[in-house]
Amino acid sequence: MIYVERLRSKFKKPFLTLCDLINKDNTKGDNFLWMYPASHLLKSFVDKKLEGVAIGKQFGALGVDIIQLFAEHQNCIVELTYLELLDLSPTFQRKLLSDYAVIISDLEEGGASFGKFNKCLINHISSLGIIPKKIYCLTSGYDQQDFKKLNITSIYIPVWAVIAVTCDPYYTDIIFDQSKKDAALTKIVNDDKKLAICLNKKPRYHRVKMLAELYKRNLLDSIDWSLIYHRESPGGRPGEFINNPNNFRFSKIIKELPDEDINVFLKSYQFPKHMHDYKHATMGDSIGPSPTWLGKYKFYIGNETYADAENTSFGTTRFLTEKTFKPMCMGAYPLLNGIPGIVDHAAKLGFKFCDYSYDNLAGDQRISIICDILEKKMYDEQSIKQVVEHNFLLITDPGFLSDILAKPANSIAKDLLNR
Repeated sequence: MIYVERLRSKFKKPFLTLCDLINKDNTKGDNFLWMYPASHLLKSFVDKKLEGVAIGKQFGALGVDIIQLFAEHQNCIVELTYLELLDLSPTFQRKLLSDYAVIISDLEEGGASFGKFNKCLINHISSLGIIPKKIYCLTSGYDQQDFKKLNITSIYIPVWAVIAVTCDPYYTDIIFDQSKKDAALTKIVNDDKKLAICLNKKPRYHRVKMLAELYKRNLLDSIDWSLIYHRESPGGRPGEFINNPNNFRFSKIIKELPDEDINVFLKSYQFPKHMHDYKHATMGDSIGPSPTWLGKYKFYIGNETYADAENTSFGTTRFLTEKTFKPMCMGAYPLLNGIPGIVDHAAKLGFKFCDYSYDNLAGDQRISIICDILEKKMYDEQSIKQVVEHNFLLITDPGFLSDILAKPANSIAKDLLNR
C-alpha cells in the first residue's frame, strides 16, 4: 500500500493540495486564492476508486510535521506545495527530497508556480546539489513534461472542474441530491434566457478587448458582465481605471499598444463594475457560480486566464480554470476566449461542444468569431440545449468528479510500485 500524506503547512493561507481537497473541509479555512471548495464531500467516492494507495490515512487533514517526518521515518509519499518547499531550509529540502518520494502540487496555477511566479523548479533542485529520490509535479496544466535527469514526473489533474462545482453549497448539493439535480435541470431547460454573461476580475488585455468588441457591436447591453480591479499588490486604491496601480499590467499593455476600441469602451462606463446578485461580487470570476445564474443565460463568455501560452519549468501555461467549467454548472453554453486548443482539451475530458471552428484561432481573430456567433446567431438552439444538458449532468456527476481526484493518486502509486 502506498500512503500519501500532506506535509503540515506553516502558511496561514496556503495553496491547496490533493490531500487538502480530499481530506480537509476547506469551506471553513483560508487558502491563498480565497476559494472554499467542499470537495471533501467526495471522499467516500474517491476512496472506492483508489487502487493500492491511501490519501491522508495516517496523518489526516492536518498532515505530518517535518520534525516528526525526519525523527521517525514514515512509510509515505509526502505532498506539499512549491512555496512550502522553498520555505524550508536548504538542509531540510535536501533531506526531504533525498529520503522521500514527494508530490509538489500546483493545482491552482496550472504549472505557472514552477518557473513563472517563482524560481524555476529545475534550476532550484539542481542548485541543491542532489538527485531527488522521486518528485511528482501535480498540476492542472495539461502541457507539462517530465524531467528524467532529476527524477521528476509530471502528473495532470483537471482540478478546476471539481473546484468550480463545489465552491457554492447550492451546486454542491446538486451533486449528491438527485431531486435537486432534476429540479435544476428542469430550470436550465425551460427558463427564458438572457443572451450571455461575461465575468472578469483582473483586466487582462484579451478580456477587456472582448468587452470592447461586444460594446462596439452593440451587444453589451444584452449581456450581464463585470470588470473589476486587480486586487493584488499594491492594494485597492481608487482612481481612474487605466492608470490605477492595481491594474499595472493592463495599463502597461494599453500604453504600449493603444487600442481605440478599448479606450472608447473604458470611457463609456464607470469602473470597477461588479455583479451585484452574488455574495462574492468583488471576486469577479474567481469563485464558483451563483445560484441566481442557474438557467438564466444562453451563453457564458469565458475569458480564460491566458490567451497566449507562457513558458513554465516543464511546459506552458495551458490549463483550464473555473472560467471554462463554471458555465457547465449553471447550464450555459461556453464560448471560450483563451489559448488555442482549450475547447478541444475540454472535449477530451468528456464535455461536449458545437463545432464553431474557432478553437485554432487566437487573439483578435478568436474574439471576432465569438462575437460573430452571438451577433449573427450562428448556432442551432436544439444543439445548444443538448450540449448544455450533457455538460451539466457530467460536471455534477460524483463519479466523474471523484475520478478526477483519484486518477493522479492511482497513477503515482502504479509508477512507484513498478519501479
